[in-house]
Amino acid sequence: MRILSCFLLAVLLMAPTLAVAGAAQSPFFELRAIGSPASAGLPLVARALYRFCVYEEMIGSSQVSQSDGVVTLTVTMVPFPPGTACFTPPPPDFYDFPLGSFAEGDYTLILETISSIPGRTYLPVSTSFSVGPALRSVPTLSPASWLVLAAAMVLVLARSRHRLGQSGAD
Repeated sequence: MRILSCFLLAVLLMAPTLAVAGAAQSPFFELRAIGSPASAGLPLVARALYRFCVYEEMIGSSQVSQSDGVVTLTVTMVPFPPGTACFTPPPPDFYDFPLGSFAEGDYTLILETISSIPGRTYLPVSTSFSVGPALRSVPTLSPASWLVLAAAMVLVLARSRHRLGQSGAD
């Protein structure tokens, strides 16, 4: 019975790598676009929980491409350095990938993971996000406008002091 339970435990631990058609679950999950809904022209970040140490690979590099409302984040994995061992994987942690800025619209974000292990493929992870119109800039005052505003405030203060002085004389 103990051997059977150990076998079942091993199968459960390997289940993420035994997905349909030879593709494994992505080492990333809970993908989000941080800053969404964002304004056009402001930078966005893709944030995903990362299962470090589960697949004998670590994050190497990333690249972002865009076409027809689909933003593809491609993450290339690299093998752990020689001699690195992961006996107990740490809990998943958030990992951020800069995406850049986008025009107003609705987008689909797809995270594709490329394995460094020959023959291993990962299933993509996706989510959607929206980008609103660009923020309007707040008008600023010229130095001359500030001077006129300051002079007006001085006049208002002087007049109110003059009225206070008159009301005290009554």
